[in-house]
Amino acid sequence: MQVLDGAPATVFGLTEAGQAAMLKRFPFLAAATVASNTHKGQVASVRSAAAWNFVLVHKDFPAADACLMTKAVLSATDPRAQIYASAAGTRAVNAINNTFLPFHQGAQKYYRETGINNLK
Repeated sequence: MQVLDGAPATVFGLTEAGQAAMLKRFPFLAAATVASNTHKGQVASVRSAAAWNFVLVHKDFPAADACLMTKAVLSATDPRAQIYASAAGTRAVNAINNTFLPFHQGAQKYYRETGINNLK
């Protein structure tokens, strides 16, 4: 957005094949679509790739603390989008999109308690 504010630029997206290749090469990314008019001069939606927000802890981190930390992040009542726009998608239901990192046992406990059982 800073580039578009300061200089002429063109926003373009990935082709379907390009998006698929990027997701295969970088499994921590997810398919995304940037809605039209998100950027200055962008009149159509474009395919992209996005990275999910996540927190890493050591496998020996206390499970009870990991559960509490996961709960604190995912049950906050303040609009995460006001904190940082890309954090708006930080929701428990999006945990199923994680296909590359193992979940800590404490985080798994929180997800099970909220009804999310199909984690990979």
